[in-house]
Amino acid sequence: MCDYNLLSQTTVQALPVPLGIVRGYLGPIAHNKLLQVVRSGQSRPGHDLFDGKLLPDGCLAKGHYMSPQNFQRVLTRMNAQPHRCQWCGGSLPASLIRQHQQPHDHREHILHHFHAECWKARLLAVAAIFGHIRPEQLLARGSSQRRQGGLRETITVTVKKVFKPNRWPPNRK
Repeated sequence: MCDYNLLSQTTVQALPVPLGIVRGYLGPIAHNKLLQVVRSGQSRPGHDLFDGKLLPDGCLAKGHYMSPQNFQRVLTRMNAQPHRCQWCGGSLPASLIRQHQQPHDHREHILHHFHAECWKARLLAVAAIFGHIRPEQLLARGSSQRRQGGLRETITVTVKKVFKPNRWPPNRK
């Protein structure tokens, strides 16, 4: 059985960049979904990745990041949508779809349901559930990231239409 506690810890340790600038490593789509999961409270220590509720006793010790009922829901969705990434919702390449069609243990081998960047982002969310990182670390911005939002200046422009008098008389005489 896959131990997601160990796998998520290994993923955090193997990151080639600091957590503050992980957006460039994961890509914007996977990173935005990661931020969404963290902000919604689904990725908090001891909480279920599926719905954000507190995990039942013993789940973390077994290496589970979801309750058994929620994991079954996720498996059902994966089987119903083998052509979609289960993290970002985008289309999967044909090679990953073919892996789903091969005989395998659906409970253990779920990697082919994710883009590579999305899988890493999911493991970072799982790492926060097991306490390997704090969720706030995933929300931190690095100095090299572009600032989003913030104050904007409003400029008002008034346009006047200028009318010229008609130089010709109406009957043209």
